[in-house]
Amino acid sequence: MPLNGILFFLLFFLAAVIVFSGCSRRQYGDRSRLVVQDDELREHLERSRQLENNERNGRAEQLSLRLNVPLTPNDNLNLYEYINGWIGVPHRLGKMSKSGTDCSGFVYMVYNEVYGKQLRRTSADMLKINCRRVEKSQLREGDLVFFYNKNRSQTPSHVGIYLKEGRFVHASSSHGVTVNRLDEKYYVQHWMCGGTVK
Repeated sequence: MPLNGILFFLLFFLAAVIVFSGCSRRQYGDRSRLVVQDDELREHLERSRQLENNERNGRAEQLSLRLNVPLTPNDNLNLYEYINGWIGVPHRLGKMSKSGTDCSGFVYMVYNEVYGKQLRRTSADMLKINCRRVEKSQLREGDLVFFYNKNRSQTPSHVGIYLKEGRFVHASSSHGVTVNRLDEKYYVQHWMCGGTVK
């Protein structure tokens, strides 16, 4: 009986070793497959990132040429693409569509579509209600830029959106939606202030 017990124990121990070593091999096999899959996934993600970067570089380059604004893939390309769709739209007082828009109508549409914010409809109300005043030197992409008319009243008569490197987009009464520089003589003479939207 003790011999049978020893034999039974040895057989049981041997069976346990075989079973557990088989599990161990299966785990190792699964892990190596996971490592291969992880490497493949990593390579796929890297290729995807490169393609996306190439696409963003191409978009930035096209928009730079079209808008005459030096862009990089890190800029808000959605803003610039939306603006690009409006370039050349004629000025129409009191309107805000692609058949014609005034300055505040254009700013209203950009802010609504790109930033998901609803601003007041006039440049005076945008400054008074929607913005915190900032100096020209503090302007950042998306800030509003306000201008006086000839009389230099206390309320702005024109508004645009600051882009970068001294450029802003607006609906000009003479050229429609266009990009200009803040250092152009007319805009220097009629500058009022900048405004960061609250």
